Amino acid sequence: MIGKQEGIIVEERGRIIPVAEGEFKTVILIESKKGAIRANHWHKTDSHVMYILSGKARYIEVGLDHEHGFVSDQIYGPGVPIITLPLIAHAMEFLEDTVMIVCTKNARDYATYMADIVTHIIIPDSQAEKRHAARSDS
Repeated sequence: MIGKQEGIIVEERGRIIPVAEGEFKTVILIESKKGAIRANHWHKTDSHVMYILSGKARYIEVGLDHEHGFVSDQIYGPGVPIITLPLIAHAMEFLEDTVMIVCTKNARDYATYMADIVTHIIIPDSQAEKRHAARSDS
């Protein structure tokens, strides 16, 4: 079918798929292996849009005010933007090998990124301590 489908333009040459709109400083491609845990933090000022190209992930958001906060626990696959705002704790568990694009409001150099995040464990990650130790050794 040629035409538009939920913002997607389909024509004889292929498709044009809108991924995100906004003012972004960084666009990154992240590859995650099945079983990997990412995030387990919240951002002081940054926000981002994640777009899975292939694979599947569980994405959880938790309000910082546990008494009145919210919890969202959903499974995402390709083609659905996931928007994360500042001050919202979030974590991802990858259910399959996954490739995704992440568009961020702030720059994503290591120093800027680390200054903006606050650890907030949502999904236990037994490998996190080993990764952090390895980073501080280098």
